[in-house]
Amino acid sequence: MAGLSKRTRQIGASWTFGAVAAITTIVLGTILHITADCDGISVANLPLQQAWTAAQASSIVAGWHGCQSEAINQVLLDYLFIPAYVGLLVFFGLRSRRAAERRGMPVLACLAGLSAWGALVAGLFDCLENIGLIVMIGWEEPPPIVPFLTSLFSSVKFLLIAINLLVTLITLAAVFIHWFLWREARA
Repeated sequence: MAGLSKRTRQIGASWTFGAVAAITTIVLGTILHITADCDGISVANLPLQQAWTAAQASSIVAGWHGCQSEAINQVLLDYLFIPAYVGLLVFFGLRSRRAAERRGMPVLACLAGLSAWGALVAGLFDCLENIGLIVMIGWEEPPPIVPFLTSLFSSVKFLLIAINLLVTLITLAAVFIHWFLWREARA
């Protein structure tokens, strides 16, 4: 089992994996953005993700004036986008972990490794959020718990994404500083 885990980390931190994840994320993100229009009405799901109450959710869906099927298509397309951006965030986390380990920064390496796991959890929360979005779009009066849970899942997802990106940027800065100090010491 340990060998599988090590090999999975090697693949996830490889530049090829990162490049494929980045390109797929950009392409699918662009498609999601382009297809979010229905007769001049934006059916982007971000406002619905943060509705929090059934009244707000119903108001947002009602504003789409018959474009609910396009909104459902957006959610279904998001299921393709999820593995792409999760793969990219896992790459960031594993690559940051490797860089921190190589420079003797165990705390940062641990945080980076956790951020890779956080990316996987963010993807899970995104899937749960999408289920809530489909329910809210499909029902005129969704049960009050659905918008609340959907918004909660969305918020946790965005928090985990932000943490991953923050750890990645901190690692990048630490590696740059480490390299700069090493270079100065050799001069």
